[in-house]
Amino acid sequence: MTQTSVAAPHTEPTVTLAVYRNVGILFAAFIGLLVVVPSVASGPVAKPSLVLGPVFAMVLVVAVVALLMVTLRNLATLRGQVSAAYYLAYSGPAPKDWIERPARAFNNLMQLPVLFYVVCTLMLVTGQVDRAQLAYAWLFVGLRALHAVLYILWNPLPYRFGTWLMGLITLLVLWTRFALVAWPGV
Repeated sequence: MTQTSVAAPHTEPTVTLAVYRNVGILFAAFIGLLVVVPSVASGPVAKPSLVLGPVFAMVLVVAVVALLMVTLRNLATLRGQVSAAYYLAYSGPAPKDWIERPARAFNNLMQLPVLFYVVCTLMLVTGQVDRAQLAYAWLFVGLRALHAVLYILWNPLPYRFGTWLMGLITLLVLWTRFALVAWPGV
């Protein structure tokens, strides 16, 4: 006899105009920050290896989320809140959302940050690191950490998406600035 799960009725989150206004204000401030960074943080860095600081910090964020994921999943299994069989084939009754949010956040940290690691490695190898690039790298890490915290603890969709989008834009700025310096004439 197979066990089937009955899904709980899906309810749409309520997103008000005020929330979108707040996200818009944050986004406008973020764009202002992106524009100001090169004038505030101009010039070369003392050592290109300083770009490893944000890389190590990003790895730390991933490690903390992974540890939280493993801890919550195992505790939920030990407490009987989810069957270990679920994790064998990912079928049957799904765990509660709070148990799986760290796993989804971890999965998300395996996506955009890969491009971050690549650009930082290229900046290090070519020595093309300036203070603005370093500031953008730290900004990216901060946004990814904030995204993970929002996702795991609160999950407010507009703010979560806003931090994700800001991280993506920061990463595109990092890549664009690197490409313009490392590949002149483009």
